[in-house]
Amino acid sequence: MAIFAAASGATYMNTLSVLIIKVYRIFYLITRVRRLAYILALIFVAVLHTIAILGFAVLLQDLGHMSAIINILTSKHAVLVVLLLTGVNYFFCPTFESIITDVNKASNYSLLVIYVLVDMVLLAFEYLMLR
Repeated sequence: MAIFAAASGATYMNTLSVLIIKVYRIFYLITRVRRLAYILALIFVAVLHTIAILGFAVLLQDLGHMSAIINILTSKHAVLVVLLLTGVNYFFCPTFESIITDVNKASNYSLLVIYVLVDMVLLAFEYLMLR
């Protein structure tokens, strides 16, 4: 779902906010440290985005420019890409204070589960194709 939300900026920011809030809630229940849960949520969503980008690049690898993306994301520079996406997520996500207030609302984890499952399928496909 979040993959296709990039078509419009407002939808992307809303979907990104929902993903970060859901992941923050899970990490907060595990760690009980708010700032650490916030940072881990940003990094986790950035890793999910990186896996999705790499998966779509592998699917479209017959196009010439996709091989460059695959080379970047499968090399040692992948950490830099994750850090860059973490910064982008931080820029577009809601503030730390608003996440804390939104966390207590009733939530549905279906978007997060679907996105993680899509990324797991893409990761398995990448493993098989890049082997």
